[in-house]
Parts: sequence; C-alpha cells; structure tokens
Amino acid sequence: MPRIADKQFTERLFAKAEKLIEEGRISQVSEYLFYVIGFHGKYFVAVTEGNIRCNCAGFQRRGVCSHVTAVLLYLLREDYKEKLSEALRKRIKQNLELIRRGEIPSS
Repeated sequence: MPRIADKQFTERLFAKAEKLIEEGRISQVSEYLFYVIGFHGKYFVAVTEGNIRCNCAGFQRRGVCSHVTAVLLYLLREDYKEKLSEALRKRIKQNLELIRRGEIPSS
C-alpha cells in the first residue's frame, strides 16, 4: 500500500488530479457532492464537515485518491476553479459539436 508521504505516489496523485481538472472531468452536483469522470470509472466525492470521501476502490483501500485530491484543489484554489470552468466549457462545446454531427459523446 503506497504511503501518502511517498514522493513518487504523491506526484502521480497530483498529476492525475490536475489532469481531471484540466480535462473538465469534475461536476459539482450540489454544495457538498461532486461527480467525477475518472480514468477508470465514474465516482462521487462527498464533502462534509471535516470529512471528504470517494466511492472509488482506491479511496476505499488507501483513504486517498486523485478524485478527492482534484475536488480539494478545486475547493481550495481559485486558479483551479478557473481551469475547471474553462475545461468544462470546452468539453461541453466539443460534446455539442459531436451531437450536432449525429455522434454520441463518449464521456
């Protein structure tokens, strides 16, 4: 089991979290619930007072995952909010173009 203090694990975790944001894979469903289109599935991240949880297998095993990390970056840093907002606009525009051409967006 990787330790969060393991530099290589931490770097991979943050790289995946940043990629989730940069690709617009996070949607805020409610004030405390986020839907994340991960690289291996779709997950929910719930934020409650003093607690954050994800329903992915990685979080269940390690207590941390890129989905939770991405949501924390979004919640705590204005620059990530702007990145996600721009990425979501781009993702929606691409999906609408696919739909206009009669294709089905993959995710």
